[in-house]
Amino acid sequence: MEMHMDAVTPGERVILVDDLIATGGTAAGAVQLLKQIGADVVAACFVVDLPDLGGAQKIRNLGVPVRTLVAFEDIEPRRPRGATDAHHLRRQGTRRATQPLPAPCSGKRGRGCP
Repeated sequence: MEMHMDAVTPGERVILVDDLIATGGTAAGAVQLLKQIGADVVAACFVVDLPDLGGAQKIRNLGVPVRTLVAFEDIEPRRPRGATDAHHLRRQGTRRATQPLPAPCSGKRGRGCP
């Protein structure tokens, strides 16, 4: 992460704004960089928070209050379009899949191909 040396002056009050807080790595890096040049980070604001990933808490632990508009908890991975549950679970690496993967499409209509 980079920033111009003259973008923020020491003692200047700054609010960090981003669209998403997930693991918090990028936001934590920004907070540390801003503090390193002497800025007073008064808050971090995000549109979406994924609290299960712990990013907002990571920023709070740096002493910065966090505000978000919406939080999505307990999000399950999205199943690819057309995939069966067994196919999706196998792709996710779980052992709960009990059905074999579907045969690949032969390229000819009517033989397992849409």
